[in-house]
Amino acid sequence: MGLFSKAKRFLGGHGVAVTIPEINGRPPGERKPSPNTNIRIAVDVEAKEDATVLAHIGELYAIKRGGDGPGQEYLLQRRVTDKPNPYLDDSEYTRANVVNEWPYAISSGQSRRDTVMLNMQLDLDATVQKFGYNDMLEAIDDPELEFRVRVTADVEGSPFDPKAEASIEFVPN
Repeated sequence: MGLFSKAKRFLGGHGVAVTIPEINGRPPGERKPSPNTNIRIAVDVEAKEDATVLAHIGELYAIKRGGDGPGQEYLLQRRVTDKPNPYLDDSEYTRANVVNEWPYAISSGQSRRDTVMLNMQLDLDATVQKFGYNDMLEAIDDPELEFRVRVTADVEGSPFDPKAEASIEFVPN
């Protein structure tokens, strides 16, 4: 790898794109899960040049809007996926593009799919209480609070990893 290629990769030119095609089996925004349902995020990783992906990182966070600023971000959950996904059955692993080994190499023009599962059985009530809400249902009802999911592909040798984000709206049980 030449000096220019090394500099480009260091500055974020990793040649990898991440998208979120589905949340709980539907396009983002189409299905509204309840706050006690696990969130299954499909992740597509596409390479424009050869790369090695070390992990996928899924996050659920909320942004509190108010005033003229960008808002305050609250991380509610973070999950690192760097092992074969136990939520996929053998038939899903047999598809050539599904991630089933870690880390994985991805060649230019190739795409891979993985699923990041966020466990909503965790005590989100206690988490949102830190931000001034009594429970998750009160947080869901706040029109100034937007919930989002973010998935990052940890690309070897790149300090600026590719990310994808999508809004998620919860419905009370």
